[in-house]
Amino acid sequence: MAKTKKITVNCSYCKERIEIEIPLDAVKDREYYPFEYINVHGSPEHALMLFLDQNLLVRDTMVYEDLNIAKQQKEQFQSITRMSEIDAFKSIYSDPFRLKLLEILTEGPITEDLLLQKLEKEEGFKQQDFNLLVLPLRKTGLLTTSYLYETFFECYFLISDFIVLRFPSNRNIDIISNDEKFKESLKAYLTKVNEVFNKYYIDFLSDKQKQTDEIRRGLEILSNEKYERILRVLRHGPTSHTELSKENNLKSLQELIDRNIIMKLNSNGEIFYSLVCDIRVEKFIPKYLLQSISTKLKNKEISMEMASRHLELLNNISSK
Repeated sequence: MAKTKKITVNCSYCKERIEIEIPLDAVKDREYYPFEYINVHGSPEHALMLFLDQNLLVRDTMVYEDLNIAKQQKEQFQSITRMSEIDAFKSIYSDPFRLKLLEILTEGPITEDLLLQKLEKEEGFKQQDFNLLVLPLRKTGLLTTSYLYETFFECYFLISDFIVLRFPSNRNIDIISNDEKFKESLKAYLTKVNEVFNKYYIDFLSDKQKQTDEIRRGLEILSNEKYERILRVLRHGPTSHTELSKENNLKSLQELIDRNIIMKLNSNGEIFYSLVCDIRVEKFIPKYLLQSISTKLKNKEISMEMASRHLELLNNISSK
């Protein structure tokens, strides 16, 4: 017989404390914590969604009078857990609340209550969606949570960050610069590369909103299967139109040209395509938080326990 754990929890719909029996193996093979667990009870029947940690302790609860809505929400959680890392990153930059959540976390450690207070200032934010909003940041390893022993508050810590960058394709540059068949296209190609990167560096470094927009565009490209298939081929070097168009959509090729990612080259009347730039996601340890943690501690905006715990987490990541 499967071992279980009985937990008692408040149901805001019933206005009562109810007892729920949960199998101990419910925590096995979870991709993230806290995970969602649905209990249906009462008359009329309604759903209580529990968010449980690895010790089957209740982190949060949500009530759904409509069982179909509860099912849909659970499916949304499952959909995010099945996402690739690139798609999860994209979901952060494509959702204004997730992006705001990330922005808040880049300012230092924060309790869940204060985090919710800040998010509630954003028009359209719904507290019931909070765990769904947080999930992509958990999945990609950007944040972790921990209870504080002094106050028993749950605290959120950013332990990793990421950026999406364009970078020159040295392989393509080298081939085009040294292969005689690209001699007539070399000047135009190098001019294009310089123009693209001169504008890119100016925009990316001088304007926060342009930087955000560029990261979002980069994630859209990397998460597009048709685009990524073309990029995988061109990372090996310039490829003829005949070869590249065999398995790739001409519309996608043109869209990447319009986005200044690839370029057409003419070689003795034959059309080739080459990368103007490539795109990659770079994860990094947010060492910029060290100054923020120090300042917030000095100004008594965070406790010594919060500061120490965050520094410990960052140090653990650094030492891996």
